[in-house]
Amino acid sequence: MKFEGMLMLGTAPGAIARQLSGEALSLDEAGPLRSDISTDEITPIPTLLNFDATLARYAHTGTVINGERPFGEDVLARAGVSVLVAGRRYGKGSSREHSPLAEKSVGIRLVIAESFERIYRQNCDNLGLFTSTDMGLADRIAAGEEVTVDELVAGPEPLAGAILREGGLLAYGQKYLTAASPALLPQDRPMTLAQKIVTRQALAVEGLDWAAEPGTRGFVRADFRFIHEYDTGMAALMLHERFGRPLARCDPQSIILFEDHNSYAHRSPTHVNQGLLPQVRTLSQAHRDFGREYGYLIGEEGSEGISHAMMAENYTLPGRIVVGTDSHTPRSGAVGYFAYGVGTTDMANAFMTGAIRLTMAEGLLVRLEGAKRPGVTAKDIVLALLATEAIRQGAGVGKSFEFAGPVVDAMSIDERATLTNMVAELGGLTGICAPDAETVRFLRERRDIEIEPEPWMVSDPGAAYAEVITLDCAEIGPMLARPGDSGNGVAIKDLDEVVHPGIAMAVPAPPESARISTTTSKLPAGPWTAD
Repeated sequence: MKFEGMLMLGTAPGAIARQLSGEALSLDEAGPLRSDISTDEITPIPTLLNFDATLARYAHTGTVINGERPFGEDVLARAGVSVLVAGRRYGKGSSREHSPLAEKSVGIRLVIAESFERIYRQNCDNLGLFTSTDMGLADRIAAGEEVTVDELVAGPEPLAGAILREGGLLAYGQKYLTAASPALLPQDRPMTLAQKIVTRQALAVEGLDWAAEPGTRGFVRADFRFIHEYDTGMAALMLHERFGRPLARCDPQSIILFEDHNSYAHRSPTHVNQGLLPQVRTLSQAHRDFGREYGYLIGEEGSEGISHAMMAENYTLPGRIVVGTDSHTPRSGAVGYFAYGVGTTDMANAFMTGAIRLTMAEGLLVRLEGAKRPGVTAKDIVLALLATEAIRQGAGVGKSFEFAGPVVDAMSIDERATLTNMVAELGGLTGICAPDAETVRFLRERRDIEIEPEPWMVSDPGAAYAEVITLDCAEIGPMLARPGDSGNGVAIKDLDEVVHPGIAMAVPAPPESARISTTTSKLPAGPWTAD
């Protein structure tokens, strides 16, 4: 492969402007490379209301070099750049897939950096955008040398290499996943509940040797797949460009659409004052158009509730897998589901194949001992957990959280949902509580379903965990989190100042044409939902 046009994101004075004017610089001339470029800089929040080629206009419009933002609208799109070079932790922050898609839309084919954030790099793999930590490639490309695909995909992750060789996840899925069958993995060792669920739903894929061991990558069959309006338009565009119309979706009855993120955008000062409501309407319209085309929206428009909450309350059952395009998808773990969030391309692939990519996580057991004090809630306990030194040091990152102990046993499903919902803030992949009599009661009273947990739906004695964190809940009182991060938990008794209530902001009413309807619409019931 031969690459034309390279941009070093260096911090030497004038380095960016010189390159944008057509001058080629060496790494030394570009100066120290900018590190910690976040997805918030690559695609600032307002740009997330775009989901098609218009993303190219906004690529890197938030990136700051020497206190300035050198990439205004369309600047990178007009630069004719195919290679970006940066420093450490490229793509940190939000997992938004808009960032690599914006880069690919302007013609970027390769990003070279000293290191990458995991989710950003996986999103690049899914889109067919090459990444590399071989900084020597910059000099070779500048000298006009060709770089082989073998060099670009070399590394410890064979699945990522296989996906890139096919040009991205949709092409890979079309070739290898439509005929994937159950892997029938052995279960002859002590296992956690999360491991048991995954091994039961792991898929055998041609060319991929995967035993669902922690740290390895493969595919599982998802029982439910749900998407919300921030991702539907992008997924629909990807799918129709690749497969045409109509889409031959896999198990279409287990696909669910929710509209929840923008339902009250017309009451948001940011959306109103920045004139973003027309883009919100376009985003929501793309979601509704896809829903109507494939029979997922009945009636007019609107939302029946928060997506991850509705999944836990109306759809999920113990011992299965659900994925959604929401970081709080793990909420369904409260009823014994293995639930985790995925990106747009992962979901688009899952619509067509039923298979979803998974990096199997190590387990982290959280034991809640003692008894809750009067007035203490599950949220207080999670804030206390977030404040522990282990979590602060990253013990929860990428882990499969299991909540157990007498305090969990005594909790309602709604309280357990608070624990599993906040796995997103704990940094984990998923969170789960073993189903029990409370689960049975919840399903009977909320959904009129009679079901008993199967004997295997519990972690085995001797199952391996990366770490065990034990909290004495008798020592936890009511908590608050200081602004900026839910990890800034502080006990109310330790506050050294008065907490004042927030001030409500008056928002001018937008034109009627710009408002987003919030009327309720019914969604198709899942295959295990009783009416």
